[in-house]
Amino acid sequence: MTPLDWNEIDVRAMLQRTFDKMSPRQRQAVAHGKANSTIGDIWMGFGKTLIGLTVGIIEKPDVWIILGSKSSMNVWKQEIRKWYPELAGEELYNIVRGQAAQRQNIWMKAKRKEGLFYATTFGSFIRDIDFILAQKISVQFISIDEPQKGGLRNRKTLGFKAVKAIQMATGCKIWMGSGSLTTKGVPQLWSYLHILNRKLFSSYWTWMQTFMLSVKGPFGVEYIRPKNNEQRARLMLPYIFKIGEKEAQAELPPLRRAPLYTELTPKLASVYNTMSQELFMEFDGIDGESKFLAVANPLAAYTKLRQLITCPAIIDPALGPGVAIEAVIDKMLELEGQPGWTHNIVFTPYVGAIPIFKQQLSEGLGLKPEKIITLQGGMEPEELQEAEVYFREDPNTLVLCSLSFAESFNLETGMNAYFPHFDWDQTKNEQAEARIRRRTSDRSRTIMSYYVNIIGSITTIMLDVLDGKVRNERLTYTDFVALRESLTKRIIGAD
Repeated sequence: MTPLDWNEIDVRAMLQRTFDKMSPRQRQAVAHGKANSTIGDIWMGFGKTLIGLTVGIIEKPDVWIILGSKSSMNVWKQEIRKWYPELAGEELYNIVRGQAAQRQNIWMKAKRKEGLFYATTFGSFIRDIDFILAQKISVQFISIDEPQKGGLRNRKTLGFKAVKAIQMATGCKIWMGSGSLTTKGVPQLWSYLHILNRKLFSSYWTWMQTFMLSVKGPFGVEYIRPKNNEQRARLMLPYIFKIGEKEAQAELPPLRRAPLYTELTPKLASVYNTMSQELFMEFDGIDGESKFLAVANPLAAYTKLRQLITCPAIIDPALGPGVAIEAVIDKMLELEGQPGWTHNIVFTPYVGAIPIFKQQLSEGLGLKPEKIITLQGGMEPEELQEAEVYFREDPNTLVLCSLSFAESFNLETGMNAYFPHFDWDQTKNEQAEARIRRRTSDRSRTIMSYYVNIIGSITTIMLDVLDGKVRNERLTYTDFVALRESLTKRIIGAD
């Protein structure tokens, strides 16, 4: 196999074709990434993969590593095929997977510069980093998809150490793309910035002492809140490009969140209240025999309570599928007759609920089981791609997806999102919503996101907390944007 020869490709024409279809903010993000290794903190659905892909092509690398989750491998391949078909040849895109010997054979192709893209998961990269360094493989560019998933926000993790090692060995340029990096706090930002510029962001403790207010606590120094915000923003400005929800929403379909109110059945309410107050539950099994389940502490009880309101059958089949999925089915039936009324995504925080929900959705909506696509961890990129194509092409399909898997795939034809239960971290719920709220979606319609609220349960408390988190993050984002715009004008003299 002959190496890719960039001189044989009209790169300027290829880039111009893409630039013509990009929004002004996307083009600005590309320019930012061209100038420096960059963290692209891009709102979900606004094309962070396209931006990172375009930045990399400008560099014309011989070896380009793509780091991310297994599901992201398919997204990058699709985006290359869509935006840069000249680079879409199967011989150019390599997924590094399999046993150690198989992965090493693929890395040797990189050493010989056969192909261009080498896509791999964080776990495989960590296992292979010693081999890559020993073979002195020359890497010019690395795209890191959702770097927090690889542990890069913690300087002590193997993921952080592996990426730092390859950057030190090769001097490669890096693009990190995510939708939630700068919402995680000042301490975590240092790890990303250190990888991008080790000289400027050399010391973690200097960073903490400069930008976090500290007090002396009973166990030593405690860092309690950020300080010197403008100085920090000035320092980070060349290395972070942020497009938040407010900026992105003009090019995304409108999104509206709404609760679906329901109540536990008397039987489930009794089990719920006993677990909540006494840390045990007692109920009749399928065989009619009494069953007893106790937990050791309130934290374990909290987990059981969440399972009980999401899908009680996870705990025991005798408890049934629960009222949350019934509320979801009732809402879909309320919309029956509208175009694509079943063409939705149902998200669940528990993988164990998927087969139970699938049966309920099939029976409750009158859908054949094969029309309900299940997405969860462990799927190969090819399986995910097949599922995406099937969903897009058939408006009578429905997707049932685990919440932890809801990233790095696009189902832009989906109508609405349903959450029988949800996550404490609002960015995870927003990641899930972003599977159908894409820049390529139909902007003439409003996407509804329905959250089941079981009256008298912890879901009411959780929704209040999430609402507060959203308002707080929007305030933080507004402050960041104001600082960025002010500093940009003063430092660069540009808008």
